Formats: sequence, C-alpha cells, structure tokens
Amino acid sequence: MISRALILASFVILFPLTAGAQTAAGVEYHSATALRDAVAAAARAPNRTAVHNGANRGGYSHVVVRRDQSGEAEVHDLLDDVFIVQEGTASLRYGGTVSGSRVTAPGERRGGEIAGGVTQRLAPGDMIIVPAGVPHRVEVESGGSVTYLVVKVARVPARAAP
Repeated sequence: MISRALILASFVILFPLTAGAQTAAGVEYHSATALRDAVAAAARAPNRTAVHNGANRGGYSHVVVRRDQSGEAEVHDLLDDVFIVQEGTASLRYGGTVSGSRVTAPGERRGGEIAGGVTQRLAPGDMIIVPAGVPHRVEVESGGSVTYLVVKVARVPARAAP
C-alpha cells in the first residue's frame, strides 16, 4: 500500500524533475536516466514501493512504479490504465469482482480481494490496457521486482454516430 507520506515525499523530491522537464510549449521530456534515478531514490522508502507521479495533464497523467511486493486491488471508475513494463516481471490480475475495497478518492477504490478474473504474466516491453471500471492488481513473486510505466487516460464518453 502506498502511504500518503510516501506520495507527498516523492512529490516534494520529484517535483523539480517534472517542473524542469516542461517547456514553454507544454511539452514534457523525462529521460530514462532521470526516471530511473527518481524511482531509485523513492525505492528507499520503507514500504518497498516507489512512485514517480508525472504531471496531471487533464486528460491523462503518468506514473512510474517500482515494486518488490504485490500491490492492492484497484478500480478506477473514469480512468483507463496503460501499463508498460520496463524491468523485472510480475503478473496482472484483472477482471472478476472486488470485495472489501475502500474509497480512496472520488471514483477510486483500493484494497480488498479480487474473486475470479484472469492473470496475465508481464515481462519487459509488454503493454496491457485495463479499461476504466475493471478491477486489477499487480502481483510480484516473493524476491522479485518490477518497474513499469502507467499512463492513466481519462475515459471520454463515446459520441453518437451522425
């Protein structure tokens, strides 16, 4: 579980990285080295999950995560998650139903258990897209670790055909 203190500390440490990477035209550039360094610095946190939160751009945001333990079940009502594995391996359990979750923010639930669903093994270079509303959980084997990028995309209502 990612503590609020870790997220706040990561934001304070990493905000200059994000702010400095944005140009006057609004273009953001994050080098692989800068992202690796940011995740490595945050990885020293006691809960063994490191997070680099990129700027929220309205319709999307991005997060770089390094885990050496499994995450919580998550359900995002309005955000699709696009996962791209960078290093290590993990499994993504998705689908099914969640019981015992808690609301962490409007449209966001975490925790509890996923019953049913499918498990997909993930390795470097793999990408998987989890649509809004689909329960999911990153599972890391004991002794393993995984680093991945998640692009969170706001779900846009479909337009009616003309």
